[in-house]
Amino acid sequence: MLSAAGSSETCGRACRLAGSGWSRRLRRRDPWCSSSTAPSGATSVPCAGPGAVDKVDEVDEVDAARRRIHAAAGPEALHVAVLEATPAAELVRLRTGAARLLNDEGFPAMEVAAHLLSLPRLDEGWMRGVLRDAAGRARRHDDRSEAAPYLRRLLTDESDERGRVRTGLELAGALAATDPEAALDTLRSLLDRTADARPRASVALQFGMTAQAVGRPALTVLSRARDTLRAALGPDGDEAGCDLYRRIESAVLSADCTRSPRPPPWRGSPPGPPRAAACSCGPG
Repeated sequence: MLSAAGSSETCGRACRLAGSGWSRRLRRRDPWCSSSTAPSGATSVPCAGPGAVDKVDEVDEVDAARRRIHAAAGPEALHVAVLEATPAAELVRLRTGAARLLNDEGFPAMEVAAHLLSLPRLDEGWMRGVLRDAAGRARRHDDRSEAAPYLRRLLTDESDERGRVRTGLELAGALAATDPEAALDTLRSLLDRTADARPRASVALQFGMTAQAVGRPALTVLSRARDTLRAALGPDGDEAGCDLYRRIESAVLSADCTRSPRPPPWRGSPPGPPRAAACSCGPG
């Protein structure tokens, strides 16, 4: 989530972009704007809780309180105090307005997305695009784990199963290197919410790879996903389905070998080569 200082800086940039008329209205209601972020020529209106600056005779008192908090504990404490005093609905309105303004002006996706992370709903289509773009940029230019907040926010708002699987796999991949347990938790939750056998098999495959990398058991998850996929494909599974089946069957065998002790050395004539998995996905 964007820090108070980061919010103040970004909001200041939004104020300067919007011009003095809009910025005066924004600064009257936006708890992130401090006097240091005011655009040149704009009326200086101090930050305050809802209603405190709507009455002209209260502005001086509010400004004095702001200065006392700022002097005693610094700007962070001021922003936290204002955020706590501002109704949730007002914060949503302000964050949505700031994000829309910055997006319309072509600001980097990560700056815009910082305002979207706290919204309870992603009501407008461009919001999802911004968050996905921010996640992509984070993966390309920073540690992959930096993409996690954007992907996690997308995941909570995903209603379509295939979209949810796609985003969940991306999130687990972003977490795997730095927090594999969190990645496994994400994949477990995704398995619980996925009914379609094919995407479920894809989730199980990533679960198996992540679990084996950190020494966690994965055989049960993989076996169940394999059996579900086999039943769904039937005896005449298509090429893509059979390829997915072969991959998960290979993962099951790998997980089983990892779990089981090595067999004793073969005595007598060696056995013939292992029989390759049949191409048919159906039972039998």
